[in-house]
Amino acid sequence: MEAIRERANGARRRVGRALVDAKKYAMDPANTPTLGALVLLIAVSRMNPTSESFHAECAESGLIRKTFLDAVTMRTNAWTCSNQGAMRSLRLSSPAYTYHDMFLVSVVRTTREAKQFVGILGTWIGVPRPLNFLVTVVVYLYRVHATVVALLLLGIVGLVALKAVKMIKLIVAGSLGAVGAVVVVPKLFGAPLWAIALSGGIWGYLYKQKRLDGLVRVLKAVAPKPKPRKGHPPPPPPPPRR
Repeated sequence: MEAIRERANGARRRVGRALVDAKKYAMDPANTPTLGALVLLIAVSRMNPTSESFHAECAESGLIRKTFLDAVTMRTNAWTCSNQGAMRSLRLSSPAYTYHDMFLVSVVRTTREAKQFVGILGTWIGVPRPLNFLVTVVVYLYRVHATVVALLLLGIVGLVALKAVKMIKLIVAGSLGAVGAVVVVPKLFGAPLWAIALSGGIWGYLYKQKRLDGLVRVLKAVAPKPKPRKGHPPPPPPPPRR
């Protein structure tokens, strides 16, 4: 009981120090541009166009060209630009477009003509065909990194909640990792292996250039402390902060 109370008091002290540091950071005039940029990013993300807004724009402007069958059956622009309907729900017809929400911008790729549109600040802009590949790479990289962030948050929650769970043995982890790298990982990230490898190369380069030192310090701060092994004294407590 005493050990639980001591851990709770330690957690409260760490939270209190974090709040004090956050207040000092916010009150420092040197950090005003950073806070302003953060507020601007949040405001831009709130105006990120939705899939429904693209459908409305497509139906109004006829962004998807009609086929001869569409003309014969007198289908409207709203039907041509829709992902709904009996044929599409039964997978007898492909969806009109695919939509990717990338927090600050949205990207849409039409099925028939492989056109791409970028939505930002509530407006949809057509992408020139020579830039289609670049937009595709950006979408895949974003999906990889968004999945990594989600997994990191899930891992942090899992480590805090399940400290007593033992790690999977190396052989089992290696086997699952080999299978996952070929089959599961691309489906999990929603991106091909080359995009995942490119993301790893980018982060490896940033780590080598010591551009991730701040992130490493944050991860070390939130990671659970290792338990002392048998026969070894526990590490000394950190010195009190003044």
